[in-house]
Amino acid sequence: MSGLRAMFRRDPLRLIYLSPVPLGSFAQRPHHFVHWFHQRYGGDVLWIDPGPSRLPRRSDWPRLAKYFQSSSPTLGPDWRDAPWLQHVIAKVLPFEPFAWGRWVNRVLWQDLLKQTDDFVNPETVLVLGKPCALSLALIQRYPQQRCIFDAMDHMPGFLTGVSRRWMVQAERGLAQQADAIWASAHALVEHHSDHADKVSLVLNALTQPPLARKQPDRTGLVFGYLGVIDRWFDWGLITALAKAFPDACVELVGPIHVPAPGPLPSNVHCLPAVPQHQVYQAMERFDVGLIPFASNDVTAYVDPVKYYEYRALGLPVLSTRFGEMSRRNASDGVVFWDQLILGKLDLPALLASQASEQARLSFCERNSWTCRFNSVADTLCFPSTPES
Repeated sequence: MSGLRAMFRRDPLRLIYLSPVPLGSFAQRPHHFVHWFHQRYGGDVLWIDPGPSRLPRRSDWPRLAKYFQSSSPTLGPDWRDAPWLQHVIAKVLPFEPFAWGRWVNRVLWQDLLKQTDDFVNPETVLVLGKPCALSLALIQRYPQQRCIFDAMDHMPGFLTGVSRRWMVQAERGLAQQADAIWASAHALVEHHSDHADKVSLVLNALTQPPLARKQPDRTGLVFGYLGVIDRWFDWGLITALAKAFPDACVELVGPIHVPAPGPLPSNVHCLPAVPQHQVYQAMERFDVGLIPFASNDVTAYVDPVKYYEYRALGLPVLSTRFGEMSRRNASDGVVFWDQLILGKLDLPALLASQASEQARLSFCERNSWTCRFNSVADTLCFPSTPES
């Protein structure tokens, strides 16, 4: 069927991608998928930032202030201004959980929907990464287009009250109407078990690191974390680690959305976020990669990208037990924080467990974003190569 379709196709392959994170944010799964799509198919992409789908919180104001600071770094991908990419930010008011709020937003979407109408052709696929009213509206507006729900998180877990109830409703509707569901963790596969016939496990992955890891130009032990610091980040574990190893340095690289509840030990250093192309450079200082996440209704469904990035450099990983990490063990280069707390962490053995160069390169090949998305390319209903 795909061969016949390719033979008679006259329209270029296209993608509408509705993202749960902004285009200009630190590169995450949505950015990697969009780049993979264009690299594989050569098609144009319309990236939609859908805006908030929950009610405002008091904690939003400090984040907004940081966002509008002129000194804020640009963390988006280097292809964000490429000619093959269109970018639109939905005009919305933050009252989507209410029926009247969704009605108002439908009025505000009119210009955006005109843009999607102009963009869509018979060979356009919708990939929707966020359950929200706009995702549901796009499915209903383009029933003839193939639609994928890329389930990256348990979205209701981020919310409370009426916002959570609306997200449960939106997620259920999106899962029911999508033609296929990609789940980024085993727990999300189980979460969508009512639609088992159309769910595929698509774990997270990594961008290709340097061919050879540079040896850090410094002395002393460095425990390092790179990523967003939010409410699931366990500051208490960081403090305990720094006190347990007072001669070591603990580096935290990334935006801090939830600050430490009190003073940190002097050997803990908080550094600003870096764009994607500098991630591995920042990690080259690390001897051990950290994932100090609390176990809750969000992290239970998470497969952290930073695990793959740490291992791409051959680093051993010190993690808490949550989500996909709870399925890993020493053979995956992982030791757990409870071993440290119980005094069972053999630090020399941990440092000696850095992966060999051959094992590191093999890991990178098996866990690249290209490998991940190639495995489910058939669910997009596109041929394996673009039309010549």
